[in-house]
Amino acid sequence: MAVAAHAASLKNTRRSRTRADPDIGKRTMSQYTFSSTYRGQRVAVQIGWDEPLQHYFMLVSREKHFSKGIRNGGWPIYSNLGDPEINGGTANLDYFWDKLDDMGIACTDRETIDQRIRTEPRSS
Repeated sequence: MAVAAHAASLKNTRRSRTRADPDIGKRTMSQYTFSSTYRGQRVAVQIGWDEPLQHYFMLVSREKHFSKGIRNGGWPIYSNLGDPEINGGTANLDYFWDKLDDMGIACTDRETIDQRIRTEPRSS
């Protein structure tokens, strides 16, 4: 009987560890992706707000590697995580627009994306 009770308690423990987090599905990031060119190659740019970290982020990758990730040769051309000037992120969205300008990467929907990112509701 004790073995059955112990097995039942382990089963319940496993359930509680795998139970869905009630916050899953709530928005924690705004993210916009657009295509452009960098040094003659197609690139995908992801830009947005990271709610948990309370900063903007940006990632620029070659478009052909964008969905494949780093394991398949998709090293980013630029990532906010590797930018020593901002130590991982910044509360200044203009920093990333300026970075794109410096890299010669254009965004035809810049005004729309900028407005949406800045005006989306935040929990803080």
